[in-house]
Amino acid sequence: MAPPTNPSAGGSDPSPPPRLVDRADQLATVVEQCRQAGRIALDIEGNGLHAYEPRLCVLQLAWRAGDQVAAAVVDPLVLPVAPLAVLIGSAGPVKVLHDLTFDARMLSAAGIELGNVRDTSVAARFLGAPATGLAALVSARLGIALDKQLQDHDWAQRPFTAGQLAYLAGDVRHLLDLDDALSRAAEERGIAPEIAVECGYKLAGALAPPQDQRPSYVRVKGYGELARAEQAVLRRLVQHRDTLARAADVPPFRIAPNAVLLALARRKPRDVAQLTACCGRRRRLTGEPERWLGAVRRGLDDGAPPADEQPRATASGLSRREIALRKRLSSALSSWRRQEARRRGVDAQVVLPGHRLGPLVAALAAATLEAPGDLRDRLAALSGLGACRLERYAQPWHRLAERAWAALERSAEGQGG
Repeated sequence: MAPPTNPSAGGSDPSPPPRLVDRADQLATVVEQCRQAGRIALDIEGNGLHAYEPRLCVLQLAWRAGDQVAAAVVDPLVLPVAPLAVLIGSAGPVKVLHDLTFDARMLSAAGIELGNVRDTSVAARFLGAPATGLAALVSARLGIALDKQLQDHDWAQRPFTAGQLAYLAGDVRHLLDLDDALSRAAEERGIAPEIAVECGYKLAGALAPPQDQRPSYVRVKGYGELARAEQAVLRRLVQHRDTLARAADVPPFRIAPNAVLLALARRKPRDVAQLTACCGRRRRLTGEPERWLGAVRRGLDDGAPPADEQPRATASGLSRREIALRKRLSSALSSWRRQEARRRGVDAQVVLPGHRLGPLVAALAAATLEAPGDLRDRLAALSGLGACRLERYAQPWHRLAERAWAALERSAEGQGG
């Protein structure tokens, strides 16, 4: 298949202009056409860079209609999105997205659960692409230059201009061709099953409840390095920033970046001159200086942040023997992963994603120490591995665990004399 015409090179795009869908009857027609297409491209836009609570602002769809690619820009600010559930859910056609995490979370917040997906960013990463951004991939694989000038645009603004509609359509119009190119490469390398497993794992993670439920001030990078009194000041500063951001309907970072709040917590300014000095020339601090100073004083009066809001150290509950075994297994698996990737001529993520190394080590160690016979059951219960890896690697992993255990026993005997 010849690559599409590069619009930046002076050619003309044969596809029809995107449709703006802002009526219920238009949406029903698009949903039906997409259902018949069997595979669609999907992207969404929010206003997270411009609002305190981001919302779903635009939804773009593309599908093949004969020898053309049709594109629609759905306006969820004027239309209910419920009719899209049948299309976007797991029972609908395959959805091709690029880096699905944001899309899945925003759709879930709008009441629609994404399912039956392929993620071109995952495919590119597993194929070892040096750059996995959409524009870079479309350029490298299809020879098309995407316009990304509106990447930070506030998509809650209306009405859309013709240029904005064309930009929105551009993010989905080439996804199907990109998916074709990446899928062919994946089939040639024999890694399509691993890509499918990773897409499913990524989607499940995006739809799962957030794991980090700590207050926002505790999640500021550098919080753990502060003294208790400084932590108390940071807590009050973050609370004040949040109040200002909510009132102005802007993201908190637009009121004050974390770096400024950390500087204030450490230096604890007592007057406007000290406050200004903490901010520096290039750092913004929105709001009345006296109110910021008041937040500092309240933090100092607190003396320490509430104990029930602090991260709790959790004991591992592991024996010294299991800790030692896990260390050996981690080293052995990392080395094996690199060697296997070289042997197969694939990226190391294909052999074993980095985020699965720790859980795999834990499962192998537990099975070795407790009940070696149930290893396959333990591995099958681990998300993100998939049947393709279990079939290929369950035995090699078992042998690695046996060797790690034998080496640990020899070491213990040597030390015990």
